[in-house]
Amino acid sequence: MLFTKNGYGNNEGDLTIGVANGRVYARLETGTTSYTVTSCDDIGCGWRQLAFSFGADGMKLYIDGALVDANSYSGGLANNRQAIVIGASDEANRNQSGDLSKLTVTKAFRGSIDEVAVFGQALNGDQIRRLVVSGPRLASAGPGFSGALSDYQLSFVGGALQVADTRPALPQGVAYWSLDEARGSTTLADSAGAPQNATFVTKLATDLGNAGPSATAAPFGAGTSAAFHKDPRGYIAVANSDDFALDEGAIQLWFDASRTSGTQTLFSKDGAHAQDGLTISLVGQHLEVKLDGDDGAHVIDTLNVVSAGSWNHLAFTFGQGGMKLYVNGVLVGEDSYTGGVAGNREAIVIGGSNASDSDASGDLTKLRVTNAFGGLIDEVAIFGGSVDQAFVRRMMKESAQKLIAEGAAGPTIDGTDQLEGVERLAFADGASAYVLGRSNPATLTTADVQALAGNGQLVVLGDGGQPLHLSGAWGDIGQRAIGNILYDVYHNSSAQLLVQSGVQVTVDQQLLTPIAYWTFDDAGSAVADSAGAAQNGVFYANGRPDRDDAGPSTAIAPFGAGASADFHDTSREYVAVANDPAFAVGEGAIQLWFDARSTFGQQTLFAKDGAGLNNGLTIGLDGNRLVAQMEGPTGVYTIRSSTTVAAGAWHNLAFTFGVGGMKLYLDGALVGTNAYAGGLTANQSAIVIGGSDETTVGAASDLSKLKITKSFDGHIDEVAFFGQALTANQIQQAAVAGAFGVASTDVPVSVVPPPPSPPVPHCSDLDDWLWFDSEHKRNHADHGGHAQHGEDWRFDW
Repeated sequence: MLFTKNGYGNNEGDLTIGVANGRVYARLETGTTSYTVTSCDDIGCGWRQLAFSFGADGMKLYIDGALVDANSYSGGLANNRQAIVIGASDEANRNQSGDLSKLTVTKAFRGSIDEVAVFGQALNGDQIRRLVVSGPRLASAGPGFSGALSDYQLSFVGGALQVADTRPALPQGVAYWSLDEARGSTTLADSAGAPQNATFVTKLATDLGNAGPSATAAPFGAGTSAAFHKDPRGYIAVANSDDFALDEGAIQLWFDASRTSGTQTLFSKDGAHAQDGLTISLVGQHLEVKLDGDDGAHVIDTLNVVSAGSWNHLAFTFGQGGMKLYVNGVLVGEDSYTGGVAGNREAIVIGGSNASDSDASGDLTKLRVTNAFGGLIDEVAIFGGSVDQAFVRRMMKESAQKLIAEGAAGPTIDGTDQLEGVERLAFADGASAYVLGRSNPATLTTADVQALAGNGQLVVLGDGGQPLHLSGAWGDIGQRAIGNILYDVYHNSSAQLLVQSGVQVTVDQQLLTPIAYWTFDDAGSAVADSAGAAQNGVFYANGRPDRDDAGPSTAIAPFGAGASADFHDTSREYVAVANDPAFAVGEGAIQLWFDARSTFGQQTLFAKDGAGLNNGLTIGLDGNRLVAQMEGPTGVYTIRSSTTVAAGAWHNLAFTFGVGGMKLYLDGALVGTNAYAGGLTANQSAIVIGGSDETTVGAASDLSKLKITKSFDGHIDEVAFFGQALTANQIQQAAVAGAFGVASTDVPVSVVPPPPSPPVPHCSDLDDWLWFDSEHKRNHADHGGHAQHGEDWRFDW
């Protein structure tokens, strides 16, 4: 046994973690039965990390950071009164004297155990992975905030981290009727604020329990809805309340109209003699909102935006920002009137209009209702403040109920708080902050950064000139402002982190930062530059850029190239990047990957050219030979490769220029040179990828109108522009580690076979925590073990 908190018999909460038949297992008992999670593979020998989490999300077993088994049992150790035993089992122990030296232990473990930790909460997968590389101290995400990193102002005051929430307070929920009651119910509960319950008035049984909007439209799970049958005797009514007297507010609901003919009112707070009367109606296929003011009625009338038989989300907001109407998250109409319903004393009617009602008895069953609705209505809510489009879209996806609860809770931090001794912060956008000082180490490895970041962005916060050392090779790609903090951005081929400016950063090896780096891993027409000051491009392809094919495989590009750009030998397909003074370099390098479908004719891969002798640069194929050309004041200087290019295969291309002359590389090998030592200092042309702009006259201001020739047929990926000529070693580094993995000094690349990987017991891709080293000494390779991985590319500095 590795870890037990057990006792004689089957007791609720008894826990056992051990190894049986070469497999790790964890078992929880209930008093009558037990639940077990087990690794599927033989763990072999050597150090392994084990983590077991339990609680509301069920039982989960992890080996070396990977989830290997799970069970839905959600019990815990709340009733467990047994001692903890490490390295054996106390499952046969009857001694309850409290003398730990007299425990009866069995099933002793043979091997080593280290770093045992118990947490008071279940850890998620990201936190488990942090345990592997950073230990238990960094597993917790620290204080969690409901906002994004940019929502907070962060500063250090007297050594303490000061945090201020800058978000405006969410509007308070005034009323919320989910309409989830059962068929026949007449009282419909309000679950927001002081309950303003509604009454379903009808001569027949109330038509409730109908399906609401689907999970596709409303992912939060809308439950059931109320049905209306264009009968003025069937409506939902809510008595007036002072809570509804709003200068500013918002109303939201979901509706599905059976038909789109005539006038059908969805929501009304009106009357024959009403002040500040409000009605929201469907008129044919368009929506109409009417809000009365002292100067008359103010109306929003939309285009035809509603079709019968489909669910729609509607939100209407009013107040100082004017009247605005949203359908399915889109603004469909507005009016500048800034009044509200503060003077309105009428009842609310859902499913019809009370605009003609003059009954003052307060009896909701006697309202005169017209323009009755036919269809389904659900999730009706009123807020005590106006809302914006982002809030409306959150209501659609997350539910009005959730936002009402957030508004009631208020901001995460009320005003400004100071946090002392905090090591980490977690934000709702996935960002994490690592706070220097206290017990946090001032050295981070790439593995630390990856583990601490999880699936989000990691930022490092420090007071003044605190030191931070980044182990390994890192590059600085400039600065980025988030909230009130300016960060220095550091990267390597595997990770990125933001460090608060002012922190004194040192690295083992400095990496080069390209002037521009287009990875083609995004989507659509925009082509993002990942390096420095963004020089973004546009993929012109009649609005349909082809970007769903993979780039070079990890077998030849181990850094992970992601997706690529696909060109189809047409002048209407090309990527263009506007000229920038940063490209006017006396020496530099271009690096990219390409895969040509054919090697017929002339095809341009990369060009920064134009009509005439203007310091132009063109790199492409002439048949199956690579050709690089640069223009000087009096002529053109050319390299034609000594090696041919095979079609249908990925190749790495690099071209350097400057005082050392022109050099052309194919798959890391030098294939041609030219003594011309000029650069691009006088070049003002746009960059074109996938074709040539050599016939374009002048510096075109409209990149969509470039005259493109010699179009490429195939895939291009990972295009990088460096501001210095790379050496042969640096070119190999770019191929192996990507453009963000190039050392600033000339160091060789070595191909190092990785050490044999320990068997990883993955049962699926699906908190106690410890490391253990079993003395289970069988030769794993002789007993059906995992095959070793083949030789991989790595390079050492």
